[in-house]
Amino acid sequence: MNGDILLRAEDLRYTYEGGDAPALDGLSLRIRRGSRVALMGANGSGKSTFLLCCTGVCRPQSGRLVFDGEEVSFRRRDLLRLRRRVGIVFQDPDNQLFSASVLQEIAFGPLNLGLSPEEARREAEIVMERLGVTPFAHKPTHALSGGQKKLVSIADILVMRPELILFDEPAAALDPKHAAIVNRIIESLTAQGMTVLLSTHDVDYAYGWADEVILFHEGRVLRQGSAGEVLRDRDALLAANLQPPAVPRFYEALCAAGVLDPSDPCPRSMEELEMRLPHCGKKSAPV
Repeated sequence: MNGDILLRAEDLRYTYEGGDAPALDGLSLRIRRGSRVALMGANGSGKSTFLLCCTGVCRPQSGRLVFDGEEVSFRRRDLLRLRRRVGIVFQDPDNQLFSASVLQEIAFGPLNLGLSPEEARREAEIVMERLGVTPFAHKPTHALSGGQKKLVSIADILVMRPELILFDEPAAALDPKHAAIVNRIIESLTAQGMTVLLSTHDVDYAYGWADEVILFHEGRVLRQGSAGEVLRDRDALLAANLQPPAVPRFYEALCAAGVLDPSDPCPRSMEELEMRLPHCGKKSAPV
């Protein structure tokens, strides 16, 4: 139903100034409200450009972008309204953070919405507590670690209470600890019903997390569908310069070896796959 479509792109075309090839070349797709969507494809396939168009940073030369039933206007007043409802977390936090301290950074958005300094501070403190940012609230943003900067950049967006949040390679350049923290935050957002759209090269993460996967290729959609269908399409993955995720590969090998029944649905996680194995979790009989 159209009422379930939060974001719709129709024949978007965009070429960067001085560029030889279009970054978007007739891109069309639909994003359902409340869905978890992974954008995947080779570098230069158009993923980041599309995300920038969604927030008005890039203006398509042609085509339509429709958010919540209304065509996106690129007039300043309309863009300000759009950015209250759609937030983007950039791959590099240094492209997003600019205030002197963490608290000032996170309170900046609410202040721009017209909240009083006291109200903006209160909203910022709520989000900082939620994300575990409070211990370094008064540190300069430039003095933070890469993982801390990523958490602050997410808080920057969550404090605005958007309806759609966009992540451009959310775990890029993060250590395992902070990558896991970011993944848990994303999981909590989707559990609350927020629509989340993220670009990633991590096929294993996308396979287990996403409702839908959209494969980009040369500025167009190569394929869109459920994560289980798209990420088991070896030809489409090859065209998008991606490898199949581990879980379906192991599942297919175990089915071929007669260990698992191929009529059962493919598991979505390694843990689920392990539980399917015969005698998994059972204690051996005493000798």
